Amino acid sequence: MRFVREIRAVSQAPILILPVPFPSEHVREIPDPPAHPALRDAGYLDRYVVRCKRAAEVSCQRGQCRCRLADESTTTLPGFTMSRFSIGASRINPKNEVEGADPHHMNAEYGTLMLERSLRLLQPLIKAKDHEKQQ
Repeated sequence: MRFVREIRAVSQAPILILPVPFPSEHVREIPDPPAHPALRDAGYLDRYVVRCKRAAEVSCQRGQCRCRLADESTTTLPGFTMSRFSIGASRINPKNEVEGADPHHMNAEYGTLMLERSLRLLQPLIKAKDHEKQQ
């Protein structure tokens, strides 16, 4: 979390980390998934997601920041985003866009949801900082 240390060197402003979304659940439907066979093992996925969340919590505590993980209302199986959030996803390089859902990029609905919830998380922190400045 070098970037957090760099920010902390010049500011005590609240830091909110938004990790990349979990891949879309439809990646599991690919006949020859590009990833690990454990994608189909719910027990493995449960343990994996718990470890990822714990690692994020520990890192954020060290860096005095907050981490906004994927909202549970956007996920299905542990570690996967609902397919509806990847349909119509925009990519930075549209040349490589494929028809239908993109398992690694999410759409505007997902982005709006995450940003709204992130703003709600940051609001009390911002208000507290403003109150400190006024005193």
